[in-house]
Amino acid sequence: MKKVKIRTELLKQLAENNSFSEKLIKKEFPKLFENKLEIGKWYKVKRNFINDKESIVYFQGIGKKTYGFGHNENWTDVYGDVDTFCNPKYTYTLATPQEVETAFKYLMIKKGFTNGKKVKSLWKDNIGTLDFGFKTEFKLDENEFWMGGYCLFKNGKWAEIIETPNDITTIVEKYGKDKVISLIEKM
Repeated sequence: MKKVKIRTELLKQLAENNSFSEKLIKKEFPKLFENKLEIGKWYKVKRNFINDKESIVYFQGIGKKTYGFGHNENWTDVYGDVDTFCNPKYTYTLATPQEVETAFKYLMIKKGFTNGKKVKSLWKDNIGTLDFGFKTEFKLDENEFWMGGYCLFKNGKWAEIIETPNDITTIVEKYGKDKVISLIEKM
Protein backbone atom coordinates (compact mmCIF):
# COMPACT_ATOMS: atom_id res chain seq x y z
CA MET A 1 0.00 0.00 0.00
CA LYS A 2 2.78 2.44 0.84
CA LYS A 3 4.27 2.04 -2.63
CA VAL A 4 0.97 3.06 -4.26
CA LYS A 5 0.78 6.09 -1.94
CA ILE A 6 4.30 7.23 -2.88
CA ARG A 7 3.54 6.84 -6.56
CA THR A 8 0.32 8.81 -6.16
CA GLU A 9 2.19 11.61 -4.37
CA LEU A 10 4.80 11.69 -7.09
CA LEU A 11 2.15 11.88 -9.80
CA LYS A 12 0.36 14.69 -7.91
CA GLN A 13 3.62 16.68 -7.72
CA LEU A 14 4.23 16.19 -11.43
CA ALA A 15 0.67 17.30 -12.28
CA GLU A 16 0.56 20.28 -9.89
CA ASN A 17 3.97 21.76 -10.62
CA ASN A 18 4.08 20.85 -14.28
CA SER A 19 7.65 19.87 -13.50
CA PHE A 20 9.38 16.95 -11.91
CA SER A 21 11.82 16.14 -9.20
CA GLU A 22 14.53 13.84 -10.55
CA LYS A 23 15.45 12.99 -6.96
CA LEU A 24 11.92 11.73 -6.23
CA ILE A 25 11.73 9.83 -9.50
CA LYS A 26 15.12 8.19 -8.84
CA LYS A 27 13.92 7.22 -5.36
CA GLU A 28 10.64 5.80 -6.64
CA PHE A 29 11.93 4.22 -9.86
CA PRO A 30 15.66 3.46 -9.38
CA LYS A 31 15.68 0.93 -12.24
CA LEU A 32 15.07 3.74 -14.73
CA PHE A 33 18.48 5.21 -13.89
CA GLU A 34 20.51 2.02 -13.65
CA ASN A 35 22.78 0.79 -16.42
CA LYS A 36 22.17 3.78 -18.68
CA LEU A 37 23.61 2.99 -22.11
CA GLU A 38 25.22 5.65 -24.27
CA ILE A 39 24.23 5.88 -27.92
CA GLY A 40 27.17 5.35 -30.26
CA LYS A 41 29.13 3.02 -27.97
CA TRP A 42 30.04 -0.67 -28.25
CA TYR A 43 28.74 -2.93 -25.46
CA LYS A 44 29.34 -6.49 -24.39
CA VAL A 45 25.98 -8.17 -23.81
CA LYS A 46 25.77 -11.17 -21.52
CA ARG A 47 22.53 -13.13 -21.37
CA ASN A 48 21.90 -15.29 -18.34
CA PHE A 49 21.85 -18.57 -20.25
CA ILE A 50 24.08 -21.54 -19.52
CA ASN A 51 27.08 -21.74 -21.90
CA ASP A 52 26.01 -18.55 -23.67
CA LYS A 53 28.71 -16.38 -25.23
CA GLU A 54 28.87 -12.62 -24.90
CA SER A 55 27.97 -10.54 -27.90
CA ILE A 56 29.53 -7.19 -28.75
CA VAL A 57 27.07 -4.74 -30.27
CA TYR A 58 26.97 -1.08 -31.29
CA PHE A 59 24.16 0.62 -29.36
CA GLN A 60 22.12 3.12 -31.39
CA GLY A 61 19.21 3.62 -29.01
CA ILE A 62 16.25 1.72 -27.59
CA GLY A 63 14.17 0.29 -30.42
CA LYS A 64 16.71 1.27 -33.09
CA LYS A 65 18.58 -1.01 -35.49
CA THR A 66 21.71 -2.23 -33.72
CA TYR A 67 24.47 -4.25 -35.35
CA GLY A 68 27.42 -6.22 -34.09
CA PHE A 69 28.78 -9.60 -33.16
CA GLY A 70 26.00 -11.93 -32.06
CA HIS A 71 26.11 -14.54 -29.32
CA ASN A 72 27.00 -17.14 -31.99
CA GLU A 73 30.13 -15.11 -32.94
CA ASN A 74 28.66 -14.18 -36.34
CA TRP A 75 27.96 -10.69 -37.63
CA THR A 76 24.38 -9.48 -37.40
CA ASP A 77 22.93 -6.38 -39.04
CA VAL A 78 20.02 -6.44 -36.58
CA TYR A 79 20.76 -7.43 -33.00
CA GLY A 80 17.76 -8.28 -30.82
CA ASP A 81 14.39 -6.60 -30.88
CA VAL A 82 12.75 -3.45 -29.53
CA ASP A 83 13.19 -4.30 -25.84
CA THR A 84 16.57 -6.08 -25.98
CA PHE A 85 18.38 -3.23 -24.24
CA CYS A 86 15.72 -3.02 -21.51
CA ASN A 87 15.90 -6.70 -20.57
CA PRO A 88 16.78 -7.11 -16.87
CA LYS A 89 18.13 -10.61 -17.60
CA TYR A 90 20.92 -9.14 -19.73
CA THR A 91 24.09 -7.49 -18.45
CA TYR A 92 25.56 -4.62 -20.47
CA THR A 93 29.22 -3.62 -20.09
CA LEU A 94 31.07 -1.02 -22.13
CA ALA A 95 33.46 -2.85 -24.50
CA THR A 96 37.06 -1.68 -24.76
CA PRO A 97 38.50 -0.75 -28.17
CA GLN A 98 40.78 -3.81 -27.88
CA GLU A 99 37.80 -6.15 -27.35
CA VAL A 100 36.03 -4.69 -30.39
CA GLU A 101 39.21 -4.91 -32.50
CA THR A 102 39.74 -8.55 -31.48
CA ALA A 103 36.15 -9.37 -32.49
CA PHE A 104 36.69 -7.66 -35.88
CA LYS A 105 39.94 -9.56 -36.48
CA TYR A 106 38.20 -12.87 -35.79
CA LEU A 107 35.14 -12.07 -37.88
CA MET A 108 36.91 -10.57 -40.90
CA ILE A 109 38.39 -13.99 -41.68
CA LYS A 110 34.94 -15.63 -41.35
CA LYS A 111 33.53 -12.99 -43.75
CA GLY A 112 36.22 -13.77 -46.36
CA PHE A 113 38.70 -10.95 -45.72
CA THR A 114 41.67 -13.29 -45.97
CA ASN A 115 45.34 -12.83 -46.78
CA GLY A 116 45.81 -11.94 -50.46
CA LYS A 117 42.15 -10.93 -51.07
CA LYS A 118 41.55 -7.86 -53.16
CA VAL A 119 39.26 -5.30 -51.49
CA LYS A 120 37.62 -1.99 -52.25
CA SER A 121 38.18 0.16 -49.16
CA LEU A 122 35.47 2.32 -47.65
CA TRP A 123 37.97 5.19 -47.61
CA LYS A 124 38.37 6.89 -51.01
CA ASP A 125 37.29 3.62 -52.70
CA ASN A 126 40.96 2.63 -53.02
CA ILE A 127 41.52 -0.95 -54.13
CA GLY A 128 44.28 -3.16 -52.82
CA THR A 129 45.33 -6.57 -51.58
CA LEU A 130 45.12 -7.54 -47.92
CA ASP A 131 48.29 -8.60 -46.18
CA PHE A 132 48.00 -10.04 -42.67
CA GLY A 133 51.34 -8.42 -41.93
CA PHE A 134 49.54 -5.04 -42.04
CA LYS A 135 48.69 -3.34 -38.77
CA THR A 136 45.02 -3.52 -37.77
CA GLU A 137 43.28 -0.76 -35.87
CA PHE A 138 39.80 -0.14 -34.54
CA LYS A 139 39.08 3.59 -34.46
CA LEU A 140 36.53 3.96 -31.68
CA ASP A 141 35.53 7.58 -32.34
CA GLU A 142 35.02 7.01 -36.07
CA ASN A 143 33.55 3.50 -35.62
CA GLU A 144 35.97 2.13 -38.24
CA PHE A 145 38.12 -1.00 -38.53
CA TRP A 146 41.29 -0.68 -40.62
CA MET A 147 43.92 -3.06 -41.96
CA GLY A 148 46.90 -1.26 -43.40
CA GLY A 149 45.56 1.56 -45.55
CA TYR A 150 42.19 -0.12 -46.10
CA CYS A 151 39.03 0.74 -44.18
CA LEU A 152 37.21 -2.62 -44.00
CA PHE A 153 34.30 -1.48 -41.80
CA LYS A 154 32.61 1.88 -41.19
CA ASN A 155 29.37 2.54 -39.29
CA GLY A 156 27.73 -0.81 -40.04
CA LYS A 157 28.98 -1.17 -43.61
CA TRP A 158 31.65 -3.64 -44.77
CA ALA A 159 34.17 -3.09 -47.57
CA GLU A 160 33.65 -4.99 -50.81
CA ILE A 161 35.71 -8.10 -51.52
CA ILE A 162 36.66 -8.10 -55.21
CA GLU A 163 36.51 -11.63 -56.51
CA THR A 164 38.74 -12.48 -59.44
CA PRO A 165 37.01 -14.85 -61.86
CA ASN A 166 38.99 -18.03 -62.44
CA ASP A 167 36.92 -20.00 -64.94
CA ILE A 168 36.38 -19.15 -68.61
CA THR A 169 32.56 -19.00 -68.39
CA THR A 170 32.68 -16.40 -65.60
CA ILE A 171 35.35 -14.40 -67.44
CA VAL A 172 33.29 -14.36 -70.64
CA GLU A 173 30.15 -13.35 -68.70
CA LYS A 174 32.04 -10.56 -66.95
CA TYR A 175 34.07 -9.12 -69.86
CA GLY A 176 32.22 -10.31 -72.96
CA LYS A 177 33.20 -12.88 -75.60
CA ASP A 178 34.76 -10.36 -78.00
CA LYS A 179 37.02 -8.87 -75.34
CA VAL A 180 38.22 -12.33 -74.23
CA ILE A 181 38.93 -13.38 -77.85
CA SER A 182 40.77 -10.11 -78.45
CA LEU A 183 42.96 -10.68 -75.38
CA ILE A 184 43.69 -14.30 -76.38
CA GLU A 185 44.69 -13.25 -79.89
CA LYS A 186 47.18 -10.74 -78.45
CA MET A 187 48.95 -13.49 -76.50
